[in-house]
Amino acid sequence: MAAPTRRRATEAFDAPPTPEEADRSRLLDALRRANRNGVEAAKSLGIPKSTFYEKLDKHGIKRG
Repeated sequence: MAAPTRRRATEAFDAPPTPEEADRSRLLDALRRANRNGVEAAKSLGIPKSTFYEKLDKHGIKRG
């Protein structure tokens, strides 16, 4: 059996993103890919535009 790999000290303290952080990141990435077009960003995520805009508001992301 192989010895376990050691993590660097900085990796040991990196926590995975919270669901809220992951959701915010997904929204920002979709907006970036869609050149800040909310309708296209919502389509790329497969969610209604109303839900997309609600999520933007929830995370404090400015529209347009």
